[in-house]
Amino acid sequence: AETENRPQNLTRKISKSPEKKFQHLIGKLCREGDAQGATKVFDEMAGSGCRPSSALCSQVINSCCNMEPPLLADAQRIFAYMRTQGIQPEESTFTAFIRVHIATGEAEKALAMLDQMRVAGGGFDPGPGAPKRRTLFPILKGMCGAGDLAG
Repeated sequence: AETENRPQNLTRKISKSPEKKFQHLIGKLCREGDAQGATKVFDEMAGSGCRPSSALCSQVINSCCNMEPPLLADAQRIFAYMRTQGIQPEESTFTAFIRVHIATGEAEKALAMLDQMRVAGGGFDPGPGAPKRRTLFPILKGMCGAGDLAG
């Protein structure tokens, strides 16, 4: 009987870890469209000494960038935090910024972000950090729509 309860008890202990609690709450807030709440909990997590994963940082950044208007300052602050903590941004992190820059008519910033993505990912060779169609399409669409095909 004691052996049967062990996995359950272990699961409870894992689910009660501070990191898991923060991850769960941040994910819930992002899914509900509460980027401000997610950012606040993210700041609390970072301040508590818990190290967020790249995926969690990307989730909050994406949530901030998907707001109307985008919470760009918060997204940029989290991106800077990732850099200072040595957390490698994911493709979706860069793509979120690229979409916002194109939507706000800042193609130069989008291209600069694409270049940062190239450098961070070691080039455009296939791999986890390589741009996907969802990364490149907004740039092409935005530049074609603006008539800036020379960029």
